[in-house]
Amino acid sequence: MLKRVNLLASGCRHILTAICTFAASTWLLMPAPSMAQTYPSRPIKIVVPYSPGGSTDVIARVIGEHMSGTLKQPVIIENKVGASGKIGSLAVVNAPADGYTLLATNMGPGALVAAVETKAPYHPVTDFSPISLTATMPLMICVAADSPYQSVKDLLNDARSKPGQLNFATTGVGGTSHLANALMARTAGVRFQSIPYKGGPDVVQALLTQQAAYTISPPSDVAALIKGGKLRALAVLQKARSPLAPQVPGIVESGGPDIEIEYWNGMLAPANTPAPIIEALNRAIAMALESPSVRSRLESIVVPNHTTSAQFKAIISNDLAKWTKVAQDANIKVE
Repeated sequence: MLKRVNLLASGCRHILTAICTFAASTWLLMPAPSMAQTYPSRPIKIVVPYSPGGSTDVIARVIGEHMSGTLKQPVIIENKVGASGKIGSLAVVNAPADGYTLLATNMGPGALVAAVETKAPYHPVTDFSPISLTATMPLMICVAADSPYQSVKDLLNDARSKPGQLNFATTGVGGTSHLANALMARTAGVRFQSIPYKGGPDVVQALLTQQAAYTISPPSDVAALIKGGKLRALAVLQKARSPLAPQVPGIVESGGPDIEIEYWNGMLAPANTPAPIIEALNRAIAMALESPSVRSRLESIVVPNHTTSAQFKAIISNDLAKWTKVAQDANIKVE
């Protein structure tokens, strides 16, 4: 009798174990839908790694405001400034991968850091979960309003006659403008002397006092100076004219080399953020960028642009490979 009881108890334990195992395995297969249904349940923070007022900050605030209504939770913007965007970016890398801390970034900290820095603090591809591209814009070749150069062809011809003597003003070694200029110079077969300055005002002053021949900048950073008659745009660094500046020719039209550089902004989350959360955030960004009110607020400074998470990851990966080669060819390194 005792043996039969033990066998019965053993059988019950096996049945109970099987039920628990089945329940556990079923639960493991269910987190995606339940997570999508419960997220978000508290405020979301978007870290902007720059000061308030710049294009990255404006894009984050305009989109974040619309996302708040879609997701039914407050979306808070936090400016975490320093080290050309790396401090704010690193804060998001180290945040929990739960969808409540996001990064509004651009091509600089979003791709170029690992291309030029020998000891980059994070990797743009492996340390983030891409959510979506949010905007694109061209880069502009700008000169002082009274510059003798009327086209990129004029600038390049003068550079060929004075190898390495024309100064190019940049806001930092290894930054977007520095690498863009290296690509243009290599493709055109000319040499310039790159001079780094502390910031945009110093670059403008260098152009106005003829310490530098030209600079390369996003339109949002120079639009007021162009409108105010201090600077003049020779071309955008893409083949076609941009809707942001239809009066400015493309680089080939202006006599420059056949290159295409698209400066972008986008939204990232910490690596390993669950796919349902990324999908929810991607949908919220898409809805924001489809909104007429959001587009009207952004279209004066950028071209609103939405992608899937996979498409955005491909953009970052391709840019990382492209600019790593440009940096190596031009021997641009940031220790």
